[in-house]
Amino acid sequence: TLPIENRSYFYPSVSGSLVFSELIPHNDILTFGKLRGSWAQVGKDANAYATLTYVNSPITIGSYTGIGNQYTSGNPNLKPEIQTSWEVGGEFRFLDNRIGLDYTYYHSQTTNQIAQPRLSNAGGYIFTSINSGSVINDGMEIAITGKPVSTKDLRWDVMLNFSYNKGRLGDFLP
Repeated sequence: TLPIENRSYFYPSVSGSLVFSELIPHNDILTFGKLRGSWAQVGKDANAYATLTYVNSPITIGSYTGIGNQYTSGNPNLKPEIQTSWEVGGEFRFLDNRIGLDYTYYHSQTTNQIAQPRLSNAGGYIFTSINSGSVINDGMEIAITGKPVSTKDLRWDVMLNFSYNKGRLGDFLP
């Protein structure tokens, strides 16, 4: 679905974590502590036949011949859409796992975003696929957990989750 020079793209990733509570003396307050981080890149190609232009055959009815607008203009210069993202966070549990906190901050940027804008009918086509620019997302997620009741016969787990995302447009490609 992409031109031959852009058909192959590399998308690596790396992630890791450190359970730092294993490195400190056991205590009654911090039951578990972990820091984590990751970085990844993924690629996406276009819809099928996005690089090809289809030509309608003329329609003849009696002595009249006509042709309508082509539906889609192909783009032989498309590049793959690439999303690069990273995140950092931590997980902490306290008081023999009765209270927990999980926090994540993330950043994601999609470049060469593939879009199909509607064109002016004067050009003879209705749509074309283009690399239109980039979108950037930053955000965080916080989860607070608790066990208000934990007995042999009954365990009550509660969780409260907050999230925030800010999306914005990045660079526009001509």
